[in-house]
Parts: sequence; C-alpha cells; structure tokens
Amino acid sequence: MKFRCGDCGTYYLVEGIKKLRKKQSLRCIACDNVFVVQPDQRFFSSKRNSQLICNSCGQFVEEADGVCSCDRDAAESSAQEAQRIDNKEYQFFIVRKGRIQPKYKRVNWFARGLLLAGAITLATGIIIVVLMPSSKRDALKNTVLKTLHIPSKTETQVVIMRSGKVYYAEHIEYNENKMSITTKEGNLIFIRKQDIQQIRKAVIED
Repeated sequence: MKFRCGDCGTYYLVEGIKKLRKKQSLRCIACDNVFVVQPDQRFFSSKRNSQLICNSCGQFVEEADGVCSCDRDAAESSAQEAQRIDNKEYQFFIVRKGRIQPKYKRVNWFARGLLLAGAITLATGIIIVVLMPSSKRDALKNTVLKTLHIPSKTETQVVIMRSGKVYYAEHIEYNENKMSITTKEGNLIFIRKQDIQQIRKAVIED
C-alpha cells in the first residue's frame, strides 16, 4: 500500500497490509497530519487531503475516491514498468504481528555511545586494579584518615620519608604520582610517592 501526505508531500509504503488486524492510525513524520489505515485497505487522513498511489498504474487517487478508476487488466501488463520507474523516496513501514511498524528501527546512537563509554571505563578500572603491583595496592590502603576521638588521645597517620623526615598527617590525598599531606599544624605539603618510605598509624597524645 502506497500513499502521499497531502500537507507535506511525504511518501509512505506499507508492506504486508493484508496482515493488518484492525484499524490503525499513523502520524506523519514531517507534519501533524494523521493517517488512518483499515484492514480492507481503506484509507483517510485527518486533513482529508492525502492521496493513495495505485499499485497497478501508479496514478494518484484522492482518498475520498478510495479506488483507482484504471483498467486493471490493461494496467497489469505495465505494472512492472511502473514499479521500475517509481523513484519516489518512501518512508517504509511493515505489518508485524498485525500492527504497522517502521520497517527499519531507528538506532539511538547517543545512548549506545554512553553505554559503550561506561563499559570501557569500568573495564579499564578493573584492569588497572588487577594489574597494579601488590605493593602499590597495599600503599593505597588507609591513606585517608578517619580521626577517632579517644579521651586525651587521637589516632593519626605518620608519613616516614626516605630522607628520614617525618610528617604527622591529619589528611592524605593521592593525585597521580604525587600526594598532598595536611599536617596536624594545618600546613599543606606536596611530596612525590617514590620519596615515601612508609605510612603507618599512631596514637598521639593531645
């Protein structure tokens, strides 16, 4: 079944129309016109200005007429030729499970891209954790201090440098190859990870 929107001129082709179970409406993809298609292939639009396209002769038929007045016997011999020269750009639909549906489903590439990006990020994180040397994984443990308030005592982290210098840290954060230490005095110090010998916890008297 072929028809043309009377408002915007968009062409439609519905395959397997005889399998349609009940009357169904379709909205034009380019304007606000609405088409109603019935199982007996009767057709009309909300604007009452659209046309059917005869499958035999290719002529336009006003929806009010419903049936082409061509000589079908004479037209059948030229039907294949009419089909061959039909170069209209159709919007393709097909009847599936008794309902008219788009023949080619639209792919939401944006949503697929987001899912793919999320999957890649997750996989990358898993690979980094699995391949990371155990020494580095252990070094990341207990790097963010949770202060425990004990009467007259406070648990803190002690950062021992290879140079022998010691920092008493209230808070430690990692950033790539560097780390920042907020000392108990409130000073912010940036040091390289490779300069650290050990990080341990200690209870400091207030």
